[in-house]
Amino acid sequence: MEQLTAEQQADVSKMNTARLRKKLGEAGYDKEELESFDTADLLNLFADYLLKHPPPPRAEGAAVGGMSEEEIALRREELKLKNKELEMAQERAAKELEARQQELELKKLAEERATKELEARQKELEMAEERRQKELKLAEERAAKELEARQKELEKAEERAAKELELKKRELDMAGERAAREMELKKIEL
Repeated sequence: MEQLTAEQQADVSKMNTARLRKKLGEAGYDKEELESFDTADLLNLFADYLLKHPPPPRAEGAAVGGMSEEEIALRREELKLKNKELEMAQERAAKELEARQQELELKKLAEERATKELEARQKELEMAEERRQKELKLAEERAAKELEARQKELEKAEERAAKELELKKRELDMAGERAAREMELKKIEL
């Protein structure tokens, strides 16, 4: 490899394994045997081939940067394939990112919904407690009014009973006085 020109070394080192096998196969090497070689072996073999069979001088415009039209076309195809792979990887990454964002958005919505439900439940409980307190207060007020009315009724009944007792007492006093007068009158008559 070191015996090649700098330009040839640069050209050879740019070649991938498939391209090296193709070139050596075209040069007459056994394709099946080439399959068993690794990249380093193929590079050395191709360098030896170039030393033994130097390429003919290229016609002007036939090659660019030391590469034939066929090599350029192959290189373009490789670049297209790599670009396509990059685009697909970018699309995949964008889709994964979008899916992750949607997942996070759904999680956020679920948390918000759960928070709202919890707040609503808490409000319901507070309102129920408030209603219960009002009902208790109303029941207490009603019971207090009933008790007060009952006490007033008892007081009135006691007053009536006292008045009736007073009236009976007067009646008895008057009946006693009448009886005493009548006895005195009878005494006088006798």
